[in-house]
Amino acid sequence: MVLAQQYLAQASEVLLQCLQVALGSGLLDVAAAASLEMVECVGTLDPATTCQFLALSQSCSASETMRDVLLAATANTSSSQLAALLQLQHQLRCQDRTTTSLGASVEQRLAAMSKAWQNLCVTEQHFNLLNEMPPTFRVLFLHLSQDRSCLYGAAYEKPRFITAAKGKVQPVGGFCKVMRLAMSPTAFSHLLACAQQFRKQTQAQVYNEDMALNAGSEPEGLQVKEKECPVQRLSSILRPLEELLQPLFPLLSLSEARVQMPAVVADSGKSKGKDKERKMSTGHNTVQP
Repeated sequence: MVLAQQYLAQASEVLLQCLQVALGSGLLDVAAAASLEMVECVGTLDPATTCQFLALSQSCSASETMRDVLLAATANTSSSQLAALLQLQHQLRCQDRTTTSLGASVEQRLAAMSKAWQNLCVTEQHFNLLNEMPPTFRVLFLHLSQDRSCLYGAAYEKPRFITAAKGKVQPVGGFCKVMRLAMSPTAFSHLLACAQQFRKQTQAQVYNEDMALNAGSEPEGLQVKEKECPVQRLSSILRPLEELLQPLFPLLSLSEARVQMPAVVADSGKSKGKDKERKMSTGHNTVQP
């Protein structure tokens, strides 16, 4: 056990150093993978920290995907200076030259001229995001591993801090729980293919109905029958999706009562006297702070 703990500490230290370098160099795919490995290292030992790394992995993956979208939208290098810089940055990245002076210059130029590029950057300040969440929010995470073998779920609610008697500050409420669910990559891929097929069929059906209505040749009974088909097809997708997510339902449910903020009562002799008189007159017990 002692040796395992030493290995875990060393692995966590290496991953944290990897994260620092990856975020500093803009290698979001590396940062996403390292963050997910940190989720595995921390696990349920520290749910709040696990939520932080799970959120970071999600943000890096999403930003990496949107970078590819932005790159595809600016494929014509002659259209703008932004397009030329994005394509150059992509070539430098493919050649592992992002850490050179030219790569740094391109990164600085992109950050200075493109708001879209700025919004896709992920820095170490990301670890402050959960702390900035309002205490009235409960944040839910669902994150699929790259090989689709694991589904990570988490729920986070920031605790509220109140001033109790004698000026002491104490946390109230708060919620944090994490889970990992083993999945079948084949089953998930099949479910995704069914959803894509449903979208195509629905779009085609809507197009055919519009064409038929414009032509005025479609019987009314046939229209009603065809309109019921998308609902049935959608149910065939939602049922296996519900079965897939059922182990995570306790995590996603809000069955636990939210703690109400207690009213702060001034601690003075005068107010205590009034409270005592009110208690004697009404016959109800009053809880003093």
